[in-house]
Amino acid sequence: MQIDFAQLFQQSPNPYMLLDRELRFVAANAAYLRVTATRLDELIGRPLFEVFPNDPENPNNNSVLMLRRSLERTLRTGDVDALALIRYRVPQHTDHGIEATDRYWSATHTPIRDGSGRVAYVLQHTVDVTELHSLRAAAAGAGQVDVASDVLGRAQQVQQHNVLLDIERSHLRALFEQAPGFMCFLRGPEHVFEIANAAYMQLVGHRDILGKPVRDALPEVAGQGFVDLLDSVYTTGQAFTGSGMLVMLQRTPGGPPVEAYVDFIYQPISDGKGGVSGIFVQGYDISRQKQQEAERAELLAREHSAREAAETAEERQRFLAESIPQQVWTATPNGDLDFVNQRVLEYFGVGRHADLLGQAWISYVHPDDAERSRERWRQSLRTGDPYEVEFRLRRGDGVYRWHLARAVALRHADDIEKWFGTNTDMDDLTRARQELQARAELDQQMIGIVSHDLRNPLNAIGLATALLLQRGRLDEQHVTIVRRIMSSSERAVRLIRDFLDFTEARVSGRIPVTLAPCNIREIARQVFEEVHLAYPDRQAHLRHTGEEAGNWDCDRLAQLIGNLLGNAFQHGAPAGVVSLATRGGPDEIIIEVHNDGTPIAPQDRGRLFEPFQRGVAPGSGGGRSIGLGLFIASQIAKSHGGSIAVHSTAEEGTLFTVRLPRRPPAAQ
Repeated sequence: MQIDFAQLFQQSPNPYMLLDRELRFVAANAAYLRVTATRLDELIGRPLFEVFPNDPENPNNNSVLMLRRSLERTLRTGDVDALALIRYRVPQHTDHGIEATDRYWSATHTPIRDGSGRVAYVLQHTVDVTELHSLRAAAAGAGQVDVASDVLGRAQQVQQHNVLLDIERSHLRALFEQAPGFMCFLRGPEHVFEIANAAYMQLVGHRDILGKPVRDALPEVAGQGFVDLLDSVYTTGQAFTGSGMLVMLQRTPGGPPVEAYVDFIYQPISDGKGGVSGIFVQGYDISRQKQQEAERAELLAREHSAREAAETAEERQRFLAESIPQQVWTATPNGDLDFVNQRVLEYFGVGRHADLLGQAWISYVHPDDAERSRERWRQSLRTGDPYEVEFRLRRGDGVYRWHLARAVALRHADDIEKWFGTNTDMDDLTRARQELQARAELDQQMIGIVSHDLRNPLNAIGLATALLLQRGRLDEQHVTIVRRIMSSSERAVRLIRDFLDFTEARVSGRIPVTLAPCNIREIARQVFEEVHLAYPDRQAHLRHTGEEAGNWDCDRLAQLIGNLLGNAFQHGAPAGVVSLATRGGPDEIIIEVHNDGTPIAPQDRGRLFEPFQRGVAPGSGGGRSIGLGLFIASQIAKSHGGSIAVHSTAEEGTLFTVRLPRRPPAAQ
């Protein structure tokens, strides 16, 4: 006959319940459900102390701790653990319904192992002994001792003693495990590992050493003298202390032995009969400390070498600073001068460096230049940008001379360590430059005045010749003469206009433009026809594609195209073709003027758009040009926010390309 253990478990009059390793309910019989006033579906899968917390206001109350320790002992040791008496609050059926009631229990915890022998569950058998406990208390009060209650009392005393021992043992074990140094106990003459803390296990690479002799557990140390030391301590009973000793240990499983430095003591443990039962090993892994000491020594050596190198470099810098003919100075990151060379002392006529260090230098700057120089210096200190300023410095005899001051920051990572600066005497050059600038401005003003005054008589000549031709009373010879006069006056007017534009660009830095709606196709057609009239025997083509409208200065745009076309006819091959092409896109227009012929020399292309520069090909007839047409064309493009470029080769000819925005943001 087979026994139905499941039915037996359920029908048992004694309360039983089963917990897994996480102390969660796996099963409970009917008797257990009755004494706890619960249902099975309320328990399964839930943690024991969540269902029965005893005192929810104090989760770590004594009853919970006592019950938890007993369960954990069973899981840890695999032995049966008993609680003779424990006060614990559980739900109970009362006249008022289900209420949480304090009861006294006696519990036994039995390990249930799996197929591998590991404790997988804990079976709790619990008995409600509240009435027995009450009877014992009443009997003790009346001076009577009942046998059952006396047994219960002795069991409770034994339990309390065992609890105290268990707490003390757990406390000592925790101290042993959490000690900052490594510890172990070796038993017997073979030095068998009986216990080792976490620090020791880490030292030896977490190998399986418990229950093994040192020679087998740590074979790499056998030939390093440590086993001989253990033998000596065990035989003589005399402790041994080692300081900073080197040992080669396998610190990772399967890895090679590596260096470790340890401070330790081998302390013999007496067997109480005058002999030695084992050796207590305690010490510290000072490998990191040794490494830090070595690194510190290396850093000190490097620092010493760096200091010597810095002193040598500083001496060289001072030698160079004193050797060059300029004033040399250095400043701290906050802008205070901390060094000046001998040239500075000689210029200012002072005998001590201290008279010029810090912020004293500003008192030698001309009053009109002081604030500007100080503000520029502050800006460089804030941003770290190079410092550059021209100012006048007072010499020892009271004379102010122009100097160019420059300084750059020496950085380490993102921090400024020092500023290195020089003062260069620019007085002669500055005064010469100012004189040349004044003379150039005067020359430009004279050109403007002369050009303006010449325009009026030339306009009169042009008007008179036009009237003569309109009357029609001249013979063919006189018509030719009048046309030559008219052509010469028109050329002179163009030259004057170019001079005026050049003067305007030089004086104000730009050629003014007035933006208005224009049609690029119409402007290009008119200019093309006018310029082509002057070269009736030359081949020329005009084409346009894309958008036509835009905002430009119509007259200036015509002037730009006319200058480029005139340049193409003048310098192109007589038998070649001159073409003008305009293309309108969504955001810009492109003007291209092309001619065949000898290319512009490479050395001339870089200065082609400068005033009074001409790229003249042999036999091109360019000798009549004064070299302002391309300069003015480039200035007009610039004033429109555009650009001009040239490409010239023997195979492809010469092509000028102008790009202008269709709607410049404002008059440039």
